[in-house]
This record gives sequence, structure tokens and C-alpha cells, in this order.
Amino acid sequence: MGEPIIDFNGGESKFPIPEMLLRKPEGSDSTVQIIRTQPTEKDCSIQEIYFKAADNASLAFKYVYVENQYFQYEEWCQRLLKKRQQVMRLWNDAAQKKGSSLSDMPLLHIFIVIPMPELEEMIPRTYDALATLGQHEGLNGQEKLIKSENDQVLAQNFAPSYRRKKPLPLAIAHAKEISKPNVDTLRNVFGVKICTAMLNACGMIGGRWRYREIYIHSKLLLVDDVFCTLGSANLNQRSMVGDSELNMATIDPVLTKGLRKRVWSMLSGGAWDGAECAKTDLKSTFHDWTELMINNQEYQKRSKAMKGFLMPLQDGRSSVKRYG
Repeated sequence: MGEPIIDFNGGESKFPIPEMLLRKPEGSDSTVQIIRTQPTEKDCSIQEIYFKAADNASLAFKYVYVENQYFQYEEWCQRLLKKRQQVMRLWNDAAQKKGSSLSDMPLLHIFIVIPMPELEEMIPRTYDALATLGQHEGLNGQEKLIKSENDQVLAQNFAPSYRRKKPLPLAIAHAKEISKPNVDTLRNVFGVKICTAMLNACGMIGGRWRYREIYIHSKLLLVDDVFCTLGSANLNQRSMVGDSELNMATIDPVLTKGLRKRVWSMLSGGAWDGAECAKTDLKSTFHDWTELMINNQEYQKRSKAMKGFLMPLQDGRSSVKRYG
């Protein structure tokens, strides 16, 4: 072992302690936890934080904001809905005793911002994660492939045995088993409303408006203006247990609220930032968010300038191979 670069016990060392490390904490400072995925040390604290965030989000009554390069972690989506359903059951039991109704319970608004899967082979796992939350329709290429494969298997039941094909590919068979809740189920059973978006930019080139996808590389999770995690970990199996990743996590209302307002304002072109995220704020924000996506889609069809960057997630590609 060589001589330590910095002696935090106050002894003499070759280099002085950085001044910022000597500064006493102030009221505006944040307490931040460093979390990792480090397989060689069996450290999966990023996965633990994401699971705990899902558990706490199930108790939230404002919002969950997910912005991630690879949204492929089906287990996390399952956990979020499972925990939320448990909360809804408790709410219903209490509401019946008090004479309240389901409409009295604040809905949890979930905003998901992701890019089109980087590779075709990443589409199935992205589809599975989104389908768990009932958000799979944007991957219409995979949806068509699943229907086609299922139709072929159904047709085999009426064909001679020597003409029957192989069974469904694993990716198709797995996707077929996912329940895929619709809007009413999400609202009434889980108490959530979910919106999934991708990002596009536009610019005037050669006298015409041109559009291109903004490839998202960030990995951000915000919950209820309280919790935030940001770092290198994608929302997929590899980043949770296989690769070496580093994130920060903090429970800091000031930091999280400020970040939420800045990000949402940027995505909407400055139109809205969620205000104070009260019940009425979130209701109008969710409406404006979805309306902006639909309008931007129409603007592209009519070769007009977009407002902000939000677009409905759309991908016509498909694959039977599952990466990620």
C-alpha cells in the first residue's frame, strides 16, 4: 500500500484536503447517496433504490417521471403496478367505511420519456416493459409481428401435423402472456394515468420544416417532488445487475422540484412546468402533455413547426430476438 493522497484524519500528506471538503454543510446543501452496480463486489444498490422508489411511488399521489435511454426493465414496471394495486385495495376498504369513492383518491400520473429502441433486437424487451404498463401501442411494428405470429399458430391447429411450424418464438410467447392493462384498468384498478413520449426536434431547411428524433441518453427518475436519482444506470437488467454503473440518489424536495420544473418546461417549449403539482396542476399538465404530443404529430404531417419536443412514441420495426 502506498501513501494515501489525502489524509482525512488531519495528518500531514503530500496533498492538502480540498477546500470544498472542509466547508461545513449549509441549509441549501443536499444530502446525496452514491449507489452502484458492481457485480464483482455484489453491489446492486441501484436496483435496490429503483425498487424502493417503485414501492414509495405506489404511495405517491402526484407523479412519477422516468427519462431513460433503455426502458426495458419489466420487473420494475411489474413491481410498481403490484404495489400500487395493494395501495388501491387499502384505499377502497377505507373509502367504503368512510363513504368515500374512488374518485376522491388522487391519481398517480406517470410520465415516461424514452427514445426509439437503439437496435431492433431491443424492441421486444422495450415492448414487454411498456406492455406491462399498457403503453405498448406505440411499438406498432412489434404489435403487428405478435399478431401475425399468433395468427399463424392458430392456423396450424387446423393443418395436418406434417405442415405445422415451430412453436412461437420466446419473445412472442412472452409478450402474449402480458396482461396489457387498458386506460380504464389503469385508472380503476391501479389508480394511475400514464403517458409515454419520445422527443423530436425541428428546423427549417431548404424552405421546409424538417424533423428528427432527439436520442435520449439520460437516466433520470423523479417521484412526487421528493425523490430523485440520476446517473449512468439504464432501466434494464444489465444496468441493474450486470454492468458497472454509478448513480446518485437524494430525498430533496427543493432540488427535485426545481429539476422537475426545469425539465418539463424545456420539453414543452416553455408552455408549462407543472406549477406546484397540486391535483388540479397535474390534471391540466397531463392533459396539456398528451395534447401537445398529438398536436406535434399533426404539425409534422402538415409540415409545420413543432411546439416543444414531445411526440407520441412510434416505432414500426420488429424483432423476435431479445437484447438488454
